[in-house]
Amino acid sequence: CCAIQLTDQFCTRPLGIERRRRAYRLAYLGCESSQWIFEAVVLVGWQPEIRGNGFGQLLSRGGSVWIGFGTGLARFREGAFTFFNAADGLPPGAIVYTFTDHLGRLWLASSRSGLISVENPTASHPTFTIYKTTQGLSSNVVSVITEDGYGRIYFGTGQGLDCLEPATGRV
Repeated sequence: CCAIQLTDQFCTRPLGIERRRRAYRLAYLGCESSQWIFEAVVLVGWQPEIRGNGFGQLLSRGGSVWIGFGTGLARFREGAFTFFNAADGLPPGAIVYTFTDHLGRLWLASSRSGLISVENPTASHPTFTIYKTTQGLSSNVVSVITEDGYGRIYFGTGQGLDCLEPATGRV
């Protein structure tokens, strides 16, 4: 069905997501009092521009669910989907992985357009900062993202592992 990101961030572990007619069903593990609890929620409010199965899903600090697609990015918040694509500044390429760093910034891995940062993921109209080979990436194909204890962002590309210092934008 989709790629799965396992993370201890914010005490949730997304397990999978599937489309069921006009809704998504998201399964995840949550923890309460140090015990893991399986939960499944149904996200309704399907929009026609959201097509296919989602991948790269993430439960963010603000309570939103972010789901990457081949045609863009969807956010499920307050009972409704919002879909972001080229008209919103999102570059072309599937969003194959999502990651939230310790400051709450959302990071996206694109199959064609490198690494994408969302500094304001809780905003109604978030802005996207794009890092590609022209900014120093070894490849515009990014498949995985993580962070070290110093806040540096590491991401796997089609040509190897790259590192970004978010404070300076230096790759």
